[in-house]
Amino acid sequence: DSYCGSFKRGLSHGTGTYTWQNGDTYTGEFRDGRIAGKGKCAWAETGNSYEGAWKDDQQSGWGEYSWGQSGNRYVGMWRMDKRHGHGTMIWVSGNHYSGKWKEDKRDGPGWHICPDGRKFKIIFEKANPKAESLSSKPYTLKPMILQPWMINHRPYSVLPNT
Repeated sequence: DSYCGSFKRGLSHGTGTYTWQNGDTYTGEFRDGRIAGKGKCAWAETGNSYEGAWKDDQQSGWGEYSWGQSGNRYVGMWRMDKRHGHGTMIWVSGNHYSGKWKEDKRDGPGWHICPDGRKFKIIFEKANPKAESLSSKPYTLKPMILQPWMINHRPYSVLPNT
């Protein structure tokens, strides 16, 4: 493994790049020898990547994860390396799911948007869908109004076509 970047008291601190022997890389912020702050990690074998907030070597806060081989993406909140909070899963097929996540599973209310614009409201309990309703009005993903904590990110939300 190798590290190129700033140090403080002999520990990685500030900005830098850490490269593991298997080719995985992290470029971004470090605090007291740990990955913390904003940064990007790329996994060499899978082509997967995550760019966003980190805390104690884990994905925590707002970030975007891309699955390299499938092309699918998740944009939203993370906690301890798991999708947690509001987020949007975007499949290459054109389907989207926007809603609440808990411990890497859909949990609570959300919306499934089909490529043709059809929209289903789904309520998940422990990752199982409990209710669905169909909206006749087509919806698409549009950028949402930026909040101060979202600066330098590309958040998305479901908004009706106008």
